[in-house]
Amino acid sequence: MVTSDDIHEGIRIGIYNGMGKLGEDLKKHVKGDITFLCIGTDRSTGDCYAPMIGTILEGKGYSNVIGTLDNPIHALNLDKRTKEIPEETTVLAIDAALGSAKNVGKMTLNKGKLHAGKALDKSLTPIGDYYIVGIVNKSGYMESVILQNTRLATIMKMAKEAVSAIEHAYPLNTYNSKTVKSLEVIWTNNYFAKSLYNRSLKISLDKLINSLNGI
Repeated sequence: MVTSDDIHEGIRIGIYNGMGKLGEDLKKHVKGDITFLCIGTDRSTGDCYAPMIGTILEGKGYSNVIGTLDNPIHALNLDKRTKEIPEETTVLAIDAALGSAKNVGKMTLNKGKLHAGKALDKSLTPIGDYYIVGIVNKSGYMESVILQNTRLATIMKMAKEAVSAIEHAYPLNTYNSKTVKSLEVIWTNNYFAKSLYNRSLKISLDKLINSLNGI
């Protein structure tokens, strides 16, 4: 949806040229069960930065990814889609940004709420506990045209760098093990779920025995 690198709330943790330091800072600062909220649309080359990240993460097996190229979050559905965010998770919002020419291709990590759409003078609900913005092009006159003319190669390179940083901070095995552990706790403490499962299993076994016996 494109924010402006000059408009942000909270604390700027860092600005990065590549994934290395970003991955370390994500690991250090952004903790807990993470929801990746990838804001943007594939209708504009410059604005597909975040949903491209969401698509790659989802393809690699990450859960709690909201916003992909096939199912994007944009100005018209932002408030509705944010209702999908699981409770008690840390929201890492991701969006494209326009900024100074010297910072094009860089990413920033910030603590606070993302003001999506600011580069296009849209007033949308601020979102996130932390946020990454990728500075995809320089700000200037007719920002929507600038976004349309942003090189896809730039977006793909930046998206891959962001995904690499996320993989470094939250390795998939560790990330998924947290989800499995949470499910195990729910399973252990939920007598009704276990009873229902055992009953379903018994019915399935009875049907299998009956079929083997020709009943």
